Amino acid sequence: FKNLGELNYQSRFEQLKSITSTKKRNVEYYFDIIRNQILSFSEDTMIIEAIKEFKNAFYNVGSDTTPEQFDAIRERVLGYYQNEFMAMLNDHVSMDLSIDNYLPTESRTVIFQDLYIANNPHPTGSKSLLDSANDGSAYSGVHAKYHPILRNYLEKFGYYDIFLIDASTGDMLYSVFKEVDFATNLANGEYRNTNFGRIVQSAIQSSDRKFVQLIDFAAYDPSYHAPASFIATTIYDGDEKIGIIVFQMPIQKINQILTGNNSWRDDGLGDTGETFIVGNDYKLRSVTREIIEDLEGHVAMMKKKNYSASIVQQVRKMRTNILMEEIRMDAVKNGLLGNSGTSLEKNDNGKEVLTAYAPLNIADVKWMILSSMHEAEASSKIKNLRHENI
Repeated sequence: FKNLGELNYQSRFEQLKSITSTKKRNVEYYFDIIRNQILSFSEDTMIIEAIKEFKNAFYNVGSDTTPEQFDAIRERVLGYYQNEFMAMLNDHVSMDLSIDNYLPTESRTVIFQDLYIANNPHPTGSKSLLDSANDGSAYSGVHAKYHPILRNYLEKFGYYDIFLIDASTGDMLYSVFKEVDFATNLANGEYRNTNFGRIVQSAIQSSDRKFVQLIDFAAYDPSYHAPASFIATTIYDGDEKIGIIVFQMPIQKINQILTGNNSWRDDGLGDTGETFIVGNDYKLRSVTREIIEDLEGHVAMMKKKNYSASIVQQVRKMRTNILMEEIRMDAVKNGLLGNSGTSLEKNDNGKEVLTAYAPLNIADVKWMILSSMHEAEASSKIKNLRHENI
């Protein structure tokens, strides 16, 4: 039986290694596709023309607004922030953040956010359904021309958002989804110190015509503190750098690859197995199985592990533990050191698990991938056999 047990472990390790290897290739391939998509997009003549037309129209919006009109506009935008944005943001982070840190101060930004967010008839989360604000501006004409095409591209490939930025100023000329970063300045505006702001500033400063950069996940307040990662590249018209295009990464797609679209058993991972990604801060970059299958049970476990009430609240409300939960295992450490292998060790919940781990080769980030299964499940058949023969 000892030999049978060892053979069973070996068989399980080989299975986990195979699953990890397949998921690793799929994730790396997916990130390669995204890099190639954004590079191809930046060279598309339609995108080059769109940037030029948006730039020509963007800086003229609101030039004929009277002080009385602007007061009414500002009141509508303030109402949106108070009643919708801040309410949802504070609900997610379980603390009272100040509206003063988020309200736009630039008059042009206020006008744009009124046209396409506060005065947009579609509810929050569906602001992208508005093709034109019908205000008679040249900008809304350009928006009506390009927005349906860009929205369709976003939906087809599952991106969270797509942004067009002025490469000389850092102004966000356009976004599909219309969150509160819309029409802000990423070089010196409210979100300059976010990971989005940093990647835009890198693109502004770069003289490399083939600049393309991914930036790791961080909590992003315009997306209600959800984990956000961005990839950016520059847009040239001849020899002139005229714009920057940014994709907000599709977390859902990455989770689908790792969970087999929530079909762990079909992937050979049984009742307790899963595959996930961990970053070099030991925090998750993809959701774990229990978040999907037993959210309340997982939240209760996090409380026992002394996670703060704020973190626990975020996990429950946002239904994700990306960036919020640490995985401190030898397998994770080894994977981050660039090693591939297997281990039998206790996970963060004190359960013995079999793991197979490997580094992920994705440019600009340091991540590893790990597949695991509870030892109790991995050895259950042998234990049952042993019990039958007693």
